[in-house]
Amino acid sequence: MTNGTQRPRRQKKGDRLLDRTASQNEIECDKAVAVMDRLAIQMDERWAVDRLPELVSVETAQKYGSALAKLNAALEAGEPQEVAKRAQVCMRGLKAMNDEAEAAGQPKAAAEFLEYDLDGFRFGVLKDPDCWPACKKVRPDLKFYTMREVALALQERGLSGPTISKVKDLWPGAQVTRIGGQNVDLEDQIPF
Repeated sequence: MTNGTQRPRRQKKGDRLLDRTASQNEIECDKAVAVMDRLAIQMDERWAVDRLPELVSVETAQKYGSALAKLNAALEAGEPQEVAKRAQVCMRGLKAMNDEAEAAGQPKAAAEFLEYDLDGFRFGVLKDPDCWPACKKVRPDLKFYTMREVALALQERGLSGPTISKVKDLWPGAQVTRIGGQNVDLEDQIPF
């Protein structure tokens, strides 16, 4: 996302027993933003990924962007107390944006997806890829794909290639039900 609305990129260092290269300051900084991360994830579920700043006034979004920039600077400097202070400011910003979006009647993330089962392979195709957290909350057991991923898979397998395209040209309403088996020449006569 642009305009400074993206959450800080950081690597979780975790427990020094598990990652001996993490300094005390890195671990403290990481833990100082953990509560803010949880709140940001909740906002992503409610409004869609990184969409909340787009739903509020320019002034509110700018204030939040400024708060994030200051948090990023504190993280880069490795200053745990400053990170904790800046994370609190960002949390207030997230809550203020949530309240403003609610008051304005902005649309929440829609948990809309197409679900399909093909011989036990069940999956969902997202209508809006940024709404995946809301969809995952509704169906945590389902693996989700975007339409772009579906298109890339079709392209990769050659399904958008000449065979299916030719079938669709000849019979526009046809549905491909299976790929594979014998190679069939579409120019051959139908054997009946």
